[in-house]
Amino acid sequence: MRQGLWIAVLAVVLVGAAVSVATLGSGQLRRALRAADSTAASAAAAAPAPLELVALGHERAGDQLTVRGTVRNPSGTAMDRLTAVVLLLTPEGDLLTSGNAAIDAPALAPGAESTFAVTLPAAGDVGRYRVSFRTGDRLVSHVDRRHEE
Repeated sequence: MRQGLWIAVLAVVLVGAAVSVATLGSGQLRRALRAADSTAASAAAAAPAPLELVALGHERAGDQLTVRGTVRNPSGTAMDRLTAVVLLLTPEGDLLTSGNAAIDAPALAPGAESTFAVTLPAAGDVGRYRVSFRTGDRLVSHVDRRHEE
């Protein structure tokens, strides 16, 4: 009989310990999830708004192509050393060549616009082109706002 009592007490202690560990574990999990949510929210708040491409066009002069455009900075922070990058693609979608040039403003202030022009030689077989923006070694996201004005 005593042995049965000890087994029952031991079972209650083990079940209590298991419940405590499970409760402690889920509490830690909840805290970790709240911390991850907070970190993600902070990162989203810190990420600048994407640049806005408000105008884009091109001109040909012989075998040379010049891509011109206007970009706007809708974020609350200035962007220094902003560069426009143009990729020329063949009609099949293969890379033909690329080039880049700094935008006309040395620092694009919040809410400001600036123009850019990238001239690429040997652009005879171009099918289409893509424009992107960089600052330093970082790609800067942008949205196409040309048809919303």
